[in-house]
Amino acid sequence: ETALRASGGAVVRAERYGANVNDQSKLIASLMGVSASDERHAALTAVLGVKSEFESRRRGDIDMVFVGARAQDARLLVPQLRFNRGGDLPVYATALIYDGKPSADLSGVRFCDAPWMIDAGADWSAQRAAVAPLGSATASPRLFAMGRDAYVLAAGLAQARLRVGDPVDGASGRLEWGSSTLIRRTLACAQIAGDGLRAAGP
Repeated sequence: ETALRASGGAVVRAERYGANVNDQSKLIASLMGVSASDERHAALTAVLGVKSEFESRRRGDIDMVFVGARAQDARLLVPQLRFNRGGDLPVYATALIYDGKPSADLSGVRFCDAPWMIDAGADWSAQRAAVAPLGSATASPRLFAMGRDAYVLAAGLAQARLRVGDPVDGASGRLEWGSSTLIRRTLACAQIAGDGLRAAGP
């Protein structure tokens, strides 16, 4: 939120969803302003005494939606968001939304994650296949990627092959040794499709 405000953006509204609750439609309708639209129509109908054709509308000051949810919850939330007039809005999320299983329910959602999780290139695919028999590589893939990169960085420093400013295309992200105590990390970004992932800008 701080970064958004610093860039000139604003949080219009935020809500917390209930975990393990399948129907979040009332919460989402309220969040999107659809409930208010329905209430205005009901009030107008009561005053006029005549029924009229009506289609709910969402509030008009929303440019994008951020969903902070794990994959199993997001598979319920995102379709309900679309149903409540949010289908034309870009949806962003954290890496928690991706569990390695692309889903049509999450199609279009954008997120950033470690290349180990989302890069489908031949090199990373081969490395993932090579360590698949190791339980840790599949049980905690992001942690495994961080451990792999820690070893690469430690070896590079010990052998004086790594200098300040040198980039390393790591499993956990693009790494850059910024100083003796700082390693910068840039994640890869993707957009979920029903049959896989597509590359996306941050």
